[in-house]
Amino acid sequence: MKKYVLHYLLGAAILVTITQCRQSERDFPKVVEIENLKKTCFVPELSIPPAENTNVIYSPTILFAWEEMTNTLGSKTLFPDSAHELQTIANATSYKASLTRGEYDSKVTIDPVTGQADISAYFQKSLPFADKMEPAQDEFLFMGSPVKAFGMPYYKSKLAAATSVLYYESNDKFIIKISPKDTLQEIVLAMGFNAAGSLDKALTSIDNCIGKEALQKGISGRLDLTQGDQLLIPVIRFNLLKDFKEYATTRFTAGNKQHELKELSQRTAFLFDEEGAKVESEATFKLDYVAAPLKKKRKALVLNKPFIIMLRKKGISHPYLMVKVMNTELMVKK
Repeated sequence: MKKYVLHYLLGAAILVTITQCRQSERDFPKVVEIENLKKTCFVPELSIPPAENTNVIYSPTILFAWEEMTNTLGSKTLFPDSAHELQTIANATSYKASLTRGEYDSKVTIDPVTGQADISAYFQKSLPFADKMEPAQDEFLFMGSPVKAFGMPYYKSKLAAATSVLYYESNDKFIIKISPKDTLQEIVLAMGFNAAGSLDKALTSIDNCIGKEALQKGISGRLDLTQGDQLLIPVIRFNLLKDFKEYATTRFTAGNKQHELKELSQRTAFLFDEEGAKVESEATFKLDYVAAPLKKKRKALVLNKPFIIMLRKKGISHPYLMVKVMNTELMVKK
């Protein structure tokens, strides 16, 4: 009897261990400073040009934190000409529709003695698929490098029903939408649009192709996945922190007062695999008052080349996550 009990307990322990490992695979990885990656960058606003031939990550948390700061100061911020990127951030407005109050948290803390302000903004979303997709069993190469992938290697009606082909020019240029369980959200994947430069130009180009005019041109006779079509997507998994040291000590005015931006950082985590998408982003910065003066075919939808991924609310163009994928730094190696 004791022997069987021992076997049972060992079996239970193994089961628990396996379950815990499976759960951890869907957790975000440890935070890594983005400077440790050679070909990946953050942009704090869609129109700011990124470095060439790099992965580009955007999330609007810096903009939400900035809006909170502006509301606290009670006046718009003005920067010297040399700080044009910060002025672009201060002037941004289109991000406001990406998430509404209640979908993100923001906080302002002001030290009554020093006047230093700590501002932060944070959001997280989980977008599981209604039906789990399938991991790719055959070798998947992104730009020649083997990585993990998922999707619909072979046609399945349930998986095809959750995927819409919004634009199809060829197997090298297409746009698809995957609908998660949350019917108010959408996951958009676009290949062939990475040469557009800044992310706002890519977004405009993508939405123009999704629009009625592009569809009416009859570029593709079919806009749904059918028998013989396939869909394969590389697994994306990252948790990156960026300290915007280039913005530190920048002085600006708000109303008749002068301030200095002491620190600004952003962390964005993203997981995209056969179970769905998870995103988490936060931005924090410190602000000081200062007294110094200021100076002014068969649709083989295989994303094995550079592509763009966007998470956004249905009916809203501005995404709450946009990633231009140019290399394998953000992928899970096989």
